[in-house]
Amino acid sequence: MHQGVRQLAGWVLRTGLERSFLKHALAVALFIGLASSAQAAIISVNFVGGQSGTTAADTTKGGALVTGTAGSVPAADWNNELSSQQTTAIPILDSTGIAAALMAYTASNNWAATGTAPGGGTNADLMSGYLDNFQGGSITVTTLGAAYTSGGYKVIVYQNADSAGSFGYTVADNAGHTVTAYGQQTGTTGGANYPLAGGTNGFVGSTSTNPAGPGSAANFVTLNGLTGSNFTITGLTGTTGDGRARINGFQIVSAPEPTTVSLLAIGGVGLLARRRRA
Repeated sequence: MHQGVRQLAGWVLRTGLERSFLKHALAVALFIGLASSAQAAIISVNFVGGQSGTTAADTTKGGALVTGTAGSVPAADWNNELSSQQTTAIPILDSTGIAAALMAYTASNNWAATGTAPGGGTNADLMSGYLDNFQGGSITVTTLGAAYTSGGYKVIVYQNADSAGSFGYTVADNAGHTVTAYGQQTGTTGGANYPLAGGTNGFVGSTSTNPAGPGSAANFVTLNGLTGSNFTITGLTGTTGDGRARINGFQIVSAPEPTTVSLLAIGGVGLLARRRRA
């Protein structure tokens, strides 16, 4: 009699624990599934450039199209902009090929780090042509949607030029945020700022606010904490080398990035394990 009661009680307790565990396991599985399917919203723009010295692109003199996956945050469907001036706003696509914003920009002329594009349509071509003398230019992006504004986003600006010096960029959005960062090209030969040793896929970033640059080579700057539906990028003169801003391209990346979401999922598994042991 007593043994039967004990067995019944044990079955009830065990079943209750298993049901509790199953409930939490299903919740975490759902969380991980959502996390794995979540992706950062990304818009990527490449300025084709080329050593034409005019507003026109020239792919026979260092100008290059990005046709594959590229960027310090790897993304596809880059918008390739040929002219150094686009005064009427045009649609730009996100990494899934869907129109996600409007953009207008102006710079004095196109140029390139060297006279010959690397080829391949990925990172090396991104870091070839650029908008020259951009310290007098601007890029305005408008009508960003909730995929960017609800959780915030960052802007990544790339620079690899034909001479050494520090360079800076400021982003100001219509939500009251203004962010500035400086990078630096230390190599004196054309194209020396990509690839950089010690970086991921040749990229090394900076968030330095020093006009002299971070003190070591950095081929992109990251401008964090933006939430506005509109923003403007302006180039700033650095205080080392020739100090010119020369923008190869930029990315708009929503928060959190996919790696961040994956870490949250791992945290959920750890929480479940602790509850199971308790």
